[in-house]
Amino acid sequence: MNSIQEFRQELANRLVEVEQEIKKLGGEPKDPVGDSFHLGQVGGSATTNFLRKQKDRYLETTINRAVKLVPLYKEREALENRLQHIDSGDFEKRVRQENKAVEFLLKYWEQLKPGDTFQPGSSVITIKRKNKNTVTDTNGHRWSRTEVLNVSKSRIAEIQAMANSLENKA
Repeated sequence: MNSIQEFRQELANRLVEVEQEIKKLGGEPKDPVGDSFHLGQVGGSATTNFLRKQKDRYLETTINRAVKLVPLYKEREALENRLQHIDSGDFEKRVRQENKAVEFLLKYWEQLKPGDTFQPGSSVITIKRKNKNTVTDTNGHRWSRTEVLNVSKSRIAEIQAMANSLENKA
């Protein structure tokens, strides 16, 4: 629960940073059409050429600014959606469900013993030997815990740390 609030705070802080970057790069033109196109201006070639170059430079800077702003707008939208998802409570429920699933898989791993079978794909594997982190099948191939459980090492370590902290509190 605490880590979810910390995660939410990190997202909120990043959202503030993105908003500041957008504000720094922003600044709407006063007259976007008039600033980009010199409509109705005809005259000497020097004046028109100067204006055309000035408009081209301005247009180039607005395009460069847009190239920088678009990813920031996308990131802002994604951060707002993630914060809304966390605030709705669905996030906590999903995290609890994932934690229960990983805990179940870790219990399954602990209960595996030589002679048991598991199915990592389309084939059925029979365990010949098992140690803390790997199992060896009857063909001599070694399978890691992450391959058998389909859970990353970092996720396993995170769940084990949570379980140890709960045991220490009890």
